[in-house]
Amino acid sequence: KKIIRDNAAMMMRHLHFQRKWQDEEGLLNYGLGDWCAPFKKNADEFISPRRFTSSAFVVWVAKIAAKLFDIIGQHAEASYARSLAQELKTNIRKHMIDFDTMTVIGNCQTSQALAMYAGIFNDDEYEEAGRRLMKIIKEDKEINTCGVIGLRFIYHVLADIGEVDTAYKLITSTERGCYGSWIKAGATTMW
Repeated sequence: KKIIRDNAAMMMRHLHFQRKWQDEEGLLNYGLGDWCAPFKKNADEFISPRRFTSSAFVVWVAKIAAKLFDIIGQHAEASYARSLAQELKTNIRKHMIDFDTMTVIGNCQTSQALAMYAGIFNDDEYEEAGRRLMKIIKEDKEINTCGVIGLRFIYHVLADIGEVDTAYKLITSTERGCYGSWIKAGATTMW
């Protein structure tokens, strides 16, 4: 608890900083995006739009902050964090998800997995969102197409939906973008 208390003011500063970056649709668009993705539309454009990854990532961060604030009894701060997470979630759902197909903007592994992990989909939508993620992976020939952000979440989501064999395939494949390709090329640590 001491660590949380020692850092509570900085966590609040960070959340206030995030809110200052919101655009006219209440979304965030800054930072590195899904960098180091093995495939991009072009040199400056990620498959998972930076506007999505920035916004969804902050939903996840704000939820964690709310839990931490509650642990130390800072309920006003927890409420602020929850409200930021909910506001961003609402705006993502309004502007970045096709609910007819349960597809997140970008139509890619990173967008779908991050939305699922961050809780952008409601409980009754989660299973269908997972089926869409599996379709995306199959369309990608069962290789990893995520950058650093997507890699943080995709394996957890796949395990959560009972697709551990798919996670294993993505990890061990020797195709470009998969950890198995690093080992094949002689990596003994993460590059």
